[in-house]
Amino acid sequence: MSDDLQKHNVAEGKPVTIDDIRLAIVGDKDKLLLINVFDNLIGENNKLKAELAASGKAKNEANV
Repeated sequence: MSDDLQKHNVAEGKPVTIDDIRLAIVGDKDKLLLINVFDNLIGENNKLKAELAASGKAKNEANV
């Protein structure tokens, strides 16, 4: 039975990517693009916050 499920749940010719799954959930390429933009902005913001915290910690250790 699991072999039968595998045949029906796998795309023919190409593997399913995370973007394919996201597009299936969201249903619209424009909305998916917007989600990707916000996801990238949030990731960049978190990276900058971590860098700022690290530089502040280094500055405080230098002043001690």
